Amino acid sequence: MKGGWTYKDKDYAISPDVFGMVDMGSVKKLKDAGKGQDYVTYMHNQLVLMVAEGNPKHIKGITDLGRPDLQVMLPNPVTEGIMKFYAKKVLENNSLWEKLSAGKECQACNGAPNVYFSSVHHREIPAGIKAGKVDVGIVWATEYKNALKEGLKVGVVTMPEKDSMKNEVNYIAGNIPGTPHEKAAKAYLKFLGSKAGQAAYASHGFIEASRDELKVRQVQ
Repeated sequence: MKGGWTYKDKDYAISPDVFGMVDMGSVKKLKDAGKGQDYVTYMHNQLVLMVAEGNPKHIKGITDLGRPDLQVMLPNPVTEGIMKFYAKKVLENNSLWEKLSAGKECQACNGAPNVYFSSVHHREIPAGIKAGKVDVGIVWATEYKNALKEGLKVGVVTMPEKDSMKNEVNYIAGNIPGTPHEKAAKAYLKFLGSKAGQAAYASHGFIEASRDELKVRQVQ
């Protein structure tokens, strides 16, 4: 929809001054549409396995998701970027995707009998662990930290770089040229690269960007 977006057949009118993406290909599409100009890579994240406090099922890594004795919840591959862009690739690299998904691309549904795909957001995973219905799920490290802040009794299993995707999970922000608040948008990009901006995100479990990544660049 021009000047906004449509969600569940309802229109939401808005004219944004900045954009946020996790995929550089999408940023280039914005530029081609005249909606993208400058950008920074301002933060990183990583995939972790969320488990119950104390890890009672003795889960050691991503390959354990293939165990039939575990109740697994995963971000759905239809609407969740964490799965579409990252976790699915990791599962495929470990020869787990077909087994866990049973060939399905769906949300609020079961893949394999012991695997459930989220309805809306992987925040459903800590809720499932709290309810005793989920043993393990893939989440962002930031989601684990948020669950701890909320007092949930959860634990974490960290993974090596090839499975955590920490070197590939990039958060990108940029300004949209010609908007009413373009000057403020450019100032916001500079703030993201400041010590205060970086510290604000890091306090929630994000991984800080390098000095080079924080330079404001033009979309090529």
